[in-house]
Amino acid sequence: MGKELKLFSVLFTALKLGFWAALLNIAWLFLGKDLLRISHLPKGFPVAVVLSSILPILFSGFVYYLLVRGFSRGYLLFLILGIAFLFFSNFPAFESVLPDGTPAPANFRWLVIPMHLIAGGLPLYFLPKLHPFQKS
Repeated sequence: MGKELKLFSVLFTALKLGFWAALLNIAWLFLGKDLLRISHLPKGFPVAVVLSSILPILFSGFVYYLLVRGFSRGYLLFLILGIAFLFFSNFPAFESVLPDGTPAPANFRWLVIPMHLIAGGLPLYFLPKLHPFQKS
């Protein structure tokens, strides 16, 4: 029923998805910053956006591989964990203070929530599409 799932192939796909997420998130960062009238962002924020787009998606590729290879319902576990992570990753957006201790700019949450949706949604949709799970 299709090709065997290979770790390198899944991780390479995840890395490509991470780069796409980083590109989309950086584009939204500069567009959204102007649309939302955010005048000041923490120093190094674009670098944080890029790393926070690529690394979690790369990790999700590894988790997808392990779950699909190790459990008969690995695909379902991946979706449940991914949706939960996507949901809970948005909680810090509602804090009034940034991790560096500075106050969050007005509308900051509306800048970062779409970024979380992009970085969380891409692997949830595309990893199973590009690397289908084996049905038992």
